[in-house]
Amino acid sequence: LFLRSLPPTCIFNVIGFGSIFEKLHDDSVAYNQQNLDNATHYARGVPADLGGTSLIPPLDEIYNSTHQPGFLKQIFVLTDGQNDEGADAAIKLVASKKGFARVFSLGIGGDADRQLIEGIASEGGGVAEYVQPSTEKIETKVLEQLKIALRPSLLKAVPLDTTN
Repeated sequence: LFLRSLPPTCIFNVIGFGSIFEKLHDDSVAYNQQNLDNATHYARGVPADLGGTSLIPPLDEIYNSTHQPGFLKQIFVLTDGQNDEGADAAIKLVASKKGFARVFSLGIGGDADRQLIEGIASEGGGVAEYVQPSTEKIETKVLEQLKIALRPSLLKAVPLDTTN
């Protein structure tokens, strides 16, 4: 549902992560029916547990990937665990890339690291959410985040002259 709710003019990619990470495409691709079908199939096949939660390597990959002119990177992190490198390392990485991308995070279940979830969203200019899959739909929370992500955002500080 999330993938099908993306705007038709966007570019996107899907990355599964754990102790390793896997990208669907080398770079982000245009939103079209073929890419949407491939991404939906891929997302359904990504194992829920890729062995741990190592967030630094996939974030590095995203931050170092080719920037597509005219597009702002919006990163959606869905995780049910603790970051293997510690929350502070991921938060510092996101903070060092302010203005490059917005980061939205969704903690799934009771074991999700609250410091990590809230820290990367706060430093990344996004929103943190939590979901208990036994009582809530993940899709509902992710779609709420997508609605926020689609609103214009001011990522860079703009000086204001208040002398008058």
